Amino acid sequence: ARTAVHVRLSLPELREVLAASEALAATAEGAGLRPAAPLRPALHQLCKAWLDALHARSMQQLNSLLDREKWAAVSVPPDVQAIIDDLAARMPPDAITSPPSKRGGVSGKTAAADAANGVNGVGDSSQGGTKLRIGHEEFCMVSVVLDVLRLAAAYLRFQAEVPAFSGEVARRVVELLQVFNSRTCALVLGAGAMQSAKLRSITAKHLALSAQAVGAIIAAHPLLRAALAAPVPHARRALTSPDFDRLLQDLTVYRSEVHSKLVGIMRDRLNQSLQQLPAAADGWAAAPPPPPGAPLPPASKFADGNARQLQILSNVLIPLLGPTELASVFGRVAQVFSMALADAFQNLHPQGQAWRAQATADITALLAALSALPQGGTAARAAALSPLSSLLAPGAP
Repeated sequence: ARTAVHVRLSLPELREVLAASEALAATAEGAGLRPAAPLRPALHQLCKAWLDALHARSMQQLNSLLDREKWAAVSVPPDVQAIIDDLAARMPPDAITSPPSKRGGVSGKTAAADAANGVNGVGDSSQGGTKLRIGHEEFCMVSVVLDVLRLAAAYLRFQAEVPAFSGEVARRVVELLQVFNSRTCALVLGAGAMQSAKLRSITAKHLALSAQAVGAIIAAHPLLRAALAAPVPHARRALTSPDFDRLLQDLTVYRSEVHSKLVGIMRDRLNQSLQQLPAAADGWAAAPPPPPGAPLPPASKFADGNARQLQILSNVLIPLLGPTELASVFGRVAQVFSMALADAFQNLHPQGQAWRAQATADITALLAALSALPQGGTAARAAALSPLSSLLAPGAP
């Protein structure tokens, strides 16, 4: 019965109980009295019960928040940015091993190093912002991630009061983040949010924001890991290390699956469009032959439609994803389009000069649309577009 009362204590109240109990135990033991001996195990049980209650509440709150999440971008309040800045300030110097990276990168150590070097702009935390800053990276946020970071901070406050429970705290934070990742996967990739949050569909924007949400946890992973492991004796850190490694792997896999889903959406739209190409191409020969030196005709509806789809996806993703993620997604999209379009055009049967002029106009327009995508450096872009651009080479069929 007393345990039920104690777990409802606030953390400051728990701190007072622990301080008073420790003072009593120290006084009794200093006087050589033994009745205080059972007190320390009782305090241990009290702290364990309090942590168990905190974890139960946190898990319940997380699941409720995920059920209501609309996967829409929100601003970052100052208190959440301050959590990240505080974690960065705790990073030990020997953890800073990586050079700065571009926003959206995969390296958690890089983000941690940048943050610990003051890149987060700790002095500006009171201002909040539209994105969460973790080192050189910035992330668009959804509501649930803000609360996940607040929940993690609550565990760290308990850990600061009861360092002996650091290992247990770390295990529970990892479990919380694992649940966040697995349920995010079910709600977004599995489309569960259409039922839980009454979304009409899972759009590319929802996918991108979920990737940003998980990406923020990936970037914060080394900060949380260092803060949670700091009070744990070195001999016991190996016990929690595999859990953190699995968590990072699962988070990274989910983000990769989101990228593949975005590429798959564009592949499906292209395949649907390609079904119309043979019939459309049959009409190109009806145009009068162009005179020598005449400019190319305007792109056909087929080419314009595909260019428009690429532009729509660009408009959605560029404000949300970082350069590395954009290059990964659009590099793959460009490669898929280039190879599929090259095969489709090569399978058509040329029907005269007017037909060839229209095919050249379409290939040129499609290459321009693909080249405009943010897909990394010049060499990567040239390699991705090589199948389609080769059709414009002299002597190409």
